[in-house]
Amino acid sequence: MTQRSRRSILRAGGGLALAASLAGCTGRFDVSASAEAGIPGVEDGEVTDKHAFATAHSDSLSARSGTVEWTRASLDRETGDAKTHSVWTVRVEGDRVHATIDGRTLWGWSDVDRVEFYFGEDSTTVFWRKRVDGEWEAMMAEPQETGISKSGYTGRSRLEVVDLHEIGTETVGGEELTRFGKTSQAPDDEKSVWYSIQALVDDDALVHSFQETLDGTERNGRRFTEWHLADLDETTVERPDWVDGVGE
Repeated sequence: MTQRSRRSILRAGGGLALAASLAGCTGRFDVSASAEAGIPGVEDGEVTDKHAFATAHSDSLSARSGTVEWTRASLDRETGDAKTHSVWTVRVEGDRVHATIDGRTLWGWSDVDRVEFYFGEDSTTVFWRKRVDGEWEAMMAEPQETGISKSGYTGRSRLEVVDLHEIGTETVGGEELTRFGKTSQAPDDEKSVWYSIQALVDDDALVHSFQETLDGTERNGRRFTEWHLADLDETTVERPDWVDGVGE
């Protein structure tokens, strides 16, 4: 039997929600009576407007402040060796975003072991630096010229391209969250491609955790991406000292 909270029943709307809840006793779940009708971009249990959903996530994160802890890796199918592997720590407070990235990244900088990005209140400029053989090199740029944007670090850009539908609800840390996901398998050059995604989302579309796995062809290999939120409402972002003097 599918259990639904009192809050979910009330939000879904009176008798219709109660009927759906009772129907759960027979193993059926009426997604049209979903408790998630109020989540931005979501209709009838589906993320129908990815831009609205992703924007709401980004806006909610900025309003509350938080740290997005990422892990990313891609593996060679034949050897199992890591092509890329990195840990991203992204602290967000309002318009300020400070990201630090350790490991071998997708940029192909084999001699770089750490990169930092800082976005301040001025959205027209991004400051970043990389460490090579223990030495730092800092620079500044306009995001539109480099392809570097906040959305790539806060999770917004991933949410704008993935397909998600409601699976159910879970309680994490005393808060009821909705689990969204999608799993698919399709032929590609006579080889199986397996794709799976899961996300735990609150009522404001803030994605508290996200996991994405692709088992692709030899060209794509196997890729894993995940993040979770930490220090919600407690994260602070200060302008890094190394930013001062960059570009002068």
